[in-house]
Amino acid sequence: MRIAPLTIAAGLTGTLALFAAGGLSAATPVSGTQSSPAACTLETSTEGGVIHVTAYAKLPGGAKGPQTASYRLSVTGGAGSNKTDISQGGEANIPATGRAPLGQLMLSRDGIYDARLQVTIGTVNYHCNETIGGRI
Repeated sequence: MRIAPLTIAAGLTGTLALFAAGGLSAATPVSGTQSSPAACTLETSTEGGVIHVTAYAKLPGGAKGPQTASYRLSVTGGAGSNKTDISQGGEANIPATGRAPLGQLMLSRDGIYDARLQVTIGTVNYHCNETIGGRI
């Protein structure tokens, strides 16, 4: 897996960007009261011809759980029979341990995808964008 920094955008609501081929991505806040380490995390792994993607919400540094987070995830891209346009969202409870899964999906290893994930924890919006797939 790899770790890549993502950014948070002020004024965005409930979305977290998830996906990086063979890796892990995280976000840092831009809006709100403080800067903190990753509040959104994308973990990917490749098995055969499939990229497995899991999105997580993580409490920012200093925050205590449990807390509720809302999210919106969209993934577009691919080509031919592997073309995709996924949009999902909802709420998740982040426990005292500070990390909660938001969702999972599988993509064809042959495609290139744009993922956008927005997560809102309290009054702070975390926004992550990632390109998944393609040649490394």
